[in-house]
Amino acid sequence: MLRELRLLSVKPAVAGAALLGLLAACAPPPPAGVKLLQDADPLTVDPAALAVRIHLPEGVGLQKGGAVLSVGATDGAAAVNEDFTLQTAARGERVVDLSLSGKDAERFRALQAKARAWKAESPATAKGDLSVDVKGCALDGPVSPTVETAIDISLDGGASFLPLLPSTPLWELTDAVNVAEMPPC
Repeated sequence: MLRELRLLSVKPAVAGAALLGLLAACAPPPPAGVKLLQDADPLTVDPAALAVRIHLPEGVGLQKGGAVLSVGATDGAAAVNEDFTLQTAARGERVVDLSLSGKDAERFRALQAKARAWKAESPATAKGDLSVDVKGCALDGPVSPTVETAIDISLDGGASFLPLLPSTPLWELTDAVNVAEMPPC
């Protein structure tokens, strides 16, 4: 039986001025990533300009459809949630750049419009959530839990990236048992 391994799950609130907050994992983002996130307005960021770069550790690949951006908003009573499978925009030996498809960027804009309306009507109760879920797979047999991964973010279509998750051992993001049981690619 193949088991799912999540390399990273970023689950921050986005109701205020941050597009992505601190990672649910261990280390906080470095200052450059924090500054970018603090300056971003999730209600006005162009979804077509959002890009995620994953630095894959040695022996680890990305499962097909294995990077999903989940966005949700609520006004306290009603809620809307959308999942977007990130598309490969560029691939290197150990780096994958991902972005939204054109269709998904439009769905994201519709969610932003609803969230802006809720925020205008009920600023105290309107909230949002954005998460990135990354699922890895083993390229050539068992993967060492000590290999490291990192994730960067871009809000300018990939022209520049800033660190979101600094280089972190895989075992800190998931348990070593899951790393050893990573499914093959």
